[in-house]
Amino acid sequence: MFPHAAVRDFWWLALASGGVAARYVKSRSRARLTNFSDPEPIVQRLLAAQAEHGYNAHSLVSIAPGAMVWQCSELPGAIVYNEFGKVWLVPGDPLAAPQDIKELTALFIEAAREAKRFVAFMPTTARFASNAPELGLHAIKVGAAPYFDLTTWGPRGDRAKKARAGVNQARRAGVNVSRVENIDESLQAETALLCERWLTTRRCSMKLGWLFDLNPFQHSDRKKFFTARDASGSLVGFLAASAMPARCGWYLEDVIRLPSAPVGTADLLVVEALAALKAAGAKIATLGTSPLAKEGAVAAAVGNSESLTRFVHSAARSLAVFYNFEGLRRFKMKFAPSWWESEYLLFPFGVKAPPHIARAFIQAIAPQGASRMAAQQLARVMHLRRRERDQLSENDDSVSLRGTTGSGTLIAQGTEMRPTIPISELEAQPLEHVLDQTARNYLGEFVSVAGLRLHYASKGSGRPVVFIHGNPGSYQDYSLTMLGETARSYRALAFDRPGHGYSERPDGAGMTVEVQADLLRQALQKLAVETPIIVGHSWGGSVALAMALQCEDDLAGLVLLAPAAYPSEGPQWWASLPNLPVFGKLILKVLTPLIGRRLIKDNLRDAYHPQPIQEDYLKAAEELWTRDSQVKACAYDDTSLDRSLAELSKQYQEIRLPTVIVTGDSDVLLKPAEQAARLHRSIPGAELICLPKTGHQIPLTHPGSVNHAITRVMELIARS
Repeated sequence: MFPHAAVRDFWWLALASGGVAARYVKSRSRARLTNFSDPEPIVQRLLAAQAEHGYNAHSLVSIAPGAMVWQCSELPGAIVYNEFGKVWLVPGDPLAAPQDIKELTALFIEAAREAKRFVAFMPTTARFASNAPELGLHAIKVGAAPYFDLTTWGPRGDRAKKARAGVNQARRAGVNVSRVENIDESLQAETALLCERWLTTRRCSMKLGWLFDLNPFQHSDRKKFFTARDASGSLVGFLAASAMPARCGWYLEDVIRLPSAPVGTADLLVVEALAALKAAGAKIATLGTSPLAKEGAVAAAVGNSESLTRFVHSAARSLAVFYNFEGLRRFKMKFAPSWWESEYLLFPFGVKAPPHIARAFIQAIAPQGASRMAAQQLARVMHLRRRERDQLSENDDSVSLRGTTGSGTLIAQGTEMRPTIPISELEAQPLEHVLDQTARNYLGEFVSVAGLRLHYASKGSGRPVVFIHGNPGSYQDYSLTMLGETARSYRALAFDRPGHGYSERPDGAGMTVEVQADLLRQALQKLAVETPIIVGHSWGGSVALAMALQCEDDLAGLVLLAPAAYPSEGPQWWASLPNLPVFGKLILKVLTPLIGRRLIKDNLRDAYHPQPIQEDYLKAAEELWTRDSQVKACAYDDTSLDRSLAELSKQYQEIRLPTVIVTGDSDVLLKPAEQAARLHRSIPGAELICLPKTGHQIPLTHPGSVNHAITRVMELIARS
């Protein structure tokens, strides 16, 4: 029997003999990650098993990066699962022939017991759940999935009148749905933007994980894709369908539409996709699980626990603030499904299993933490209610609201423009700041790169100018002072670096200057930002220099503000503490409340010197920079910087971009003679501006000088 192992660890199956393989499994049976980024042999074996035994709608979706696989030598087949705490959580049914499923599952449960783990299967089909009593498992109905008999289905009659109405509205608006024949980079970029905008409309205020993660192009060769475009040709909707080979069917896995898409776009996507699948010979299709749906019969063989089902449904209703269960059910119902199939959660008998499984499920769908999700959701609700009250008040004052612009800014006649906070920006903000915003806040958006969501603010049009903040910092280093002025002439984009502001960052080390530069380059490509001017302050100046060395042909010029260009005196005394093994988290919890705000104030005093600290910026920094995630990011950035600069600085003479360096003559953090002046001598043709009586915090104290430097770079570009 093969113990459990990470999917990425099975590269040896095609290389090793049985004895070597057995020894490898024994030594690596608890491994989760390795350096093997392409686990081709095991993935292909799993995909082959799915092609033969894929009965559950989630069978293809479950074969995902980070998943684990269990197999045994006695029986063919596999069980794909994820480990959360003490639970092996299986997303659906085992990949095995019907006659082997029960025995394979029994061996898997026994292996879990030996490893002191609980098992849970969800959502399972009735076919698999019928084995629950003999396997010693409870069964709880957790919802139902609508199925369409494509040999007879058609959106006819009163049951489908809402779907027909939506289809007609979309067609009248000029929406056209087509099957995707070629997945190119352009489509992927369009779809990424569409997904990001769609995510802002979800009731949940966090990125979800596990089966709820959005990854439409995973295993794209085994899927069918459909796009919806408006009359101008812009992508306004997208649908991905996963194969269910054992049922000659398809699972309409992702149905996504632009928030501003014409009414009925999603309806047209579903109807056209079902018609195309029918024409291709498919027998059935499903829209997937509708949690808590009461539709669907419960087979007696399943042994469904009615009392536990009622309890779970009652508890789950409290989650409606995060997930619109009823709205999802109504959407699926309006397409007049041929039947509904109940779906189940299976777990072992005993009082210890349910609490572990509940925690595992929460950890799976909310990887950033349930408490953070709850706090952010409360913030979102409070903001929406406040906005509704403000709009009612404006209407009472006879102000005519004219809707929203494409970027989401509320426009009012007879009064000044009042920027509102979009959901994507609001969701990540500390609760105490949600209702305390000024006109200096800008529309926040997210772009996904390498599995991370990077936050940025964008304003204006024209030549793109990309702002990168220092360490610590956030996009607010620019939005609080100069973004609006820059946007009068350019398209201004200010990013939060990974782990700072509202951008995600992976656990562990490795997020060096070079890596962050590459992530930002990928983000700009996804956003179709071409030949930008890069403005980098302090640590952000290091990122700008790394970008210039990595992809100079993709950039137009550089503005470097008090840049960190060469190794200095080393990291601050506290920087190595948060990333210590074992004790790092404890130190964060203990020291941050005691000295965090004092350190921030002391550092900002040095950064602003000789000017006084801006109190509103200090207040925002104290709240934002004392979060555990940002402290860890700041600490690692501080300790890793000199190693990167030691290598980067050897290549500065190779930079040929128009470059303007701005420094302050009173900078006590990065002395101008050792950094800016030396860099000026290294980059051919670079210009140096030295501001009198100015310290390190140039974006906040001298925004006009920054914009002047941008204008100067534009002049140099025009000459070249």
